[in-house]
Amino acid sequence: MRGGEIGWKRFSAVHTCDGIKIDALSRARKTQRQADEALRHAEEQQVQRLRYQATLAERQFNRVDPDNRLVASEL
Repeated sequence: MRGGEIGWKRFSAVHTCDGIKIDALSRARKTQRQADEALRHAEEQQVQRLRYQATLAERQFNRVDPDNRLVASEL
């Protein structure tokens, strides 16, 4: 084998390894973005649930007779 052939084969092997690394990194980043999006969505849903619970509690409190609100606020 001539030096040029060895150099080309080495370049080709390194280039292939770099391509594999780039593909793996790309897939890892995509997976991370999907996980981040799922977490953000779950957090948004939790905030919505908490807002609903707070609104419900306020409505229930407002339905209580004003004379009994001190007791109701402790419940």
